[in-house]
Amino acid sequence: MFRIVLACVVIGVSCCGCGSSSGPPRRAIHGKINSSRPVQILTLQPIDGLAAPAVTTLVVDGQYKFQRSDGPLPGNYRVVPTFADETGGLGQPKKEISLPPAVRPQHKPTPPPNIEVLSEGPLELDVVIP
Repeated sequence: MFRIVLACVVIGVSCCGCGSSSGPPRRAIHGKINSSRPVQILTLQPIDGLAAPAVTTLVVDGQYKFQRSDGPLPGNYRVVPTFADETGGLGQPKKEISLPPAVRPQHKPTPPPNIEVLSEGPLELDVVIP
């Protein structure tokens, strides 16, 4: 009897984590970044109440790539670029320079674009950043 119980426990423990995880799978996506300024880091922030983590990747030669292990879940995201001139190198924040009010730009920056990551279909999403 002890051997049967022990065998059931071993089988039960070894099967934990088997199969797919609950919820929709992450997506491996890639694409080109079209921007007038060089983008170094690309972050996708969930919007519209999407219960998903934000995901971030490096941009190399105007291309970004998320693997399935670190890619976004299906849903709507705001594209948040980090421009190369906003960093001190490899994602390190650049030291902020405080400008007097008269020197600060008075225009509002263009909001970042939104993209939709589909649960199936094309894996290449090109992004245009104004």
